[in-house]
Amino acid sequence: SAAARLAQLTAKEREVLEMVAAGRSNRETAETLRLSVRAVEDRRSRAMKRLGVESVADLVRLLSAK
Repeated sequence: SAAARLAQLTAKEREVLEMVAAGRSNRETAETLRLSVRAVEDRRSRAMKRLGVESVADLVRLLSAK
């Protein structure tokens, strides 16, 4: 289920993905969370691999199914 897949993520990964799904850029996300752009990119990539999604559209579908 979507909820079980999302439960595998760290809180920080989930926070980044929610901002990405809301249409925020990596730079905007980094500024908001006070992280480097690279840290946001790493968390986004790691989380998307864990969830088995390859695109932001897939991510949005998964998050809306939770």
